[in-house]
Amino acid sequence: MLGLATALIAWRLTGWALPVFGEDLPALPLPHWPGPLLVPATWLLAVLSLMAVAFAAGRPRAATPSTPATAAPRA
Repeated sequence: MLGLATALIAWRLTGWALPVFGEDLPALPLPHWPGPLLVPATWLLAVLSLMAVAFAAGRPRAATPSTPATAAPRA
């Protein structure tokens, strides 16, 4: 949540772009403030996606038959 708050504050303070090397910014319109449901919905979608990947990666795999490493070679 701290990263989300930091990003929103930085976005609000800088408009659409950070000033770089003191150059004049082109005459582009400033973006509109995101709706009250858009930010939490995007955050929730990102969290659910990360949880799905973590769940899939942490799920135990099906047992596979192992070959005995100490078996005597056949003649």
